[in-house]
Amino acid sequence: MSDLEFRPRYRFGTNLPVEEIKSRISGRINMDNPDELVLGGSGHHLVLGFSEVQQHVWTPRLDIDISEVEEGSIVRCLIGPAPNVWMLFMAGYLVITLIGLTGITLGMAQQMLGITVWGYLLAAPMPLFGVGLWLLAQGGKRRTRPEMRMLKAFVDRAMEGVERYPV
Repeated sequence: MSDLEFRPRYRFGTNLPVEEIKSRISGRINMDNPDELVLGGSGHHLVLGFSEVQQHVWTPRLDIDISEVEEGSIVRCLIGPAPNVWMLFMAGYLVITLIGLTGITLGMAQQMLGITVWGYLLAAPMPLFGVGLWLLAQGGKRRTRPEMRMLKAFVDRAMEGVERYPV
């Protein structure tokens, strides 16, 4: 799990069929769950997260996708914030980019027309806003690092004793 990513991911292969992996994870939720994690999802996609009482803005969740292959299964895990938080950041980056491009375009047009150039002033602070948004995301990730490790450790405990291979 890379510490540089906003949404760390890891994956592994195993000889177990999909249903066995799902039953190991759901069995661990029902029998050995001191952190009171909850499991959702359907089909070959599971979502492991914290109960509503434990959640805050930055609370991470673990999306587990299980693919069936000839040798068994491939398990792909993605740890990240709830989709609404993730989309808020993407929307922020989009708005910053659009305002910056609009400012540059407007400034160039004003410059070519020989009128007072104020469009560039729209674009000037946008890189700072972008860096600020990125720093905010890094701060949130740093605050939730223990919870992220807790989610990964839960899956590791559920897959204890299972032969895994890198994919």
